[in-house]
Amino acid sequence: MYGNAGPDPFIGNWTEHAHGECTGDYMGTNQSMLSNSDGGTTFYNYTNGAPLDDYTGGEPDVRDGCHGLRLFAESRGYAVGINFSQYIYGYNGNTQGFTFDDFKTEIDGGRPVIIQVTGHSMLGYGYDDTGSTIYIHDTWDYDDHQMTWGGSYSGMTHYAVTVLRLLTTPPPPSSLSATAVSTSAIGISWTDNSFDESGFKIERKTGSGGTYEQTATVSAGVISYTDIGLAASTAYYYRVRAYNSGGNSSYSSETSATTTAVPAAGGGGSCFISTARP
Repeated sequence: MYGNAGPDPFIGNWTEHAHGECTGDYMGTNQSMLSNSDGGTTFYNYTNGAPLDDYTGGEPDVRDGCHGLRLFAESRGYAVGINFSQYIYGYNGNTQGFTFDDFKTEIDGGRPVIIQVTGHSMLGYGYDDTGSTIYIHDTWDYDDHQMTWGGSYSGMTHYAVTVLRLLTTPPPPSSLSATAVSTSAIGISWTDNSFDESGFKIERKTGSGGTYEQTATVSAGVISYTDIGLAASTAYYYRVRAYNSGGNSSYSSETSATTTAVPAAGGGGSCFISTARP
């Protein structure tokens, strides 16, 4: 019976189904042994609005639904980068909460967000800046629905989100360019197209027919690098790829630049000035 917090009726009466057949098995949904009522899943949050990452503090007696989502994803062979639940900004007066702009960042990165409203969880998959509108699936039908961020849906107040970020191979950087800086240095720059890279790997070769070798790595968010210690008047070719725990991206397009030539030595000469004697 929905909402019943008593022991599950199968206990001592029926054989439990094989654990792992559905998402709810991992989230603790309906399971009195994990402190959930029939039809219920528990999601924990920090009251100050900070994100609560992969909460396992109640195990093995209590299951956080966000942690359960991670377990489900991992059971299907996916690597999870981060998973957290978080109050939305302003809920109960907090100033650290998840914002509409944060929601847009997740959606733009191809990551749906679970929208937590009082007594129910829904899937957020899109947005419209006009009126801070978010698009959702309410899990009660197959239709598309919408609501205002931080508002209410069917009388249920929006108060939190749950985010699950899978580790996938990042997209490659683009718009790679190279410019000679001096006789011994070339600067390269690129566009970062990833939300979750760990950094970038830079490869270089000498001449168009050479073999690429990795010469440097830079941290996440860095979009330029100066290659030094090069030979003068030499063409160098570059390519860059992003990487994270999920693996390497494909390569950017190739670019090249030629270091400047060493200036020629100046020519000799003489100068003679005569003055007439008065």
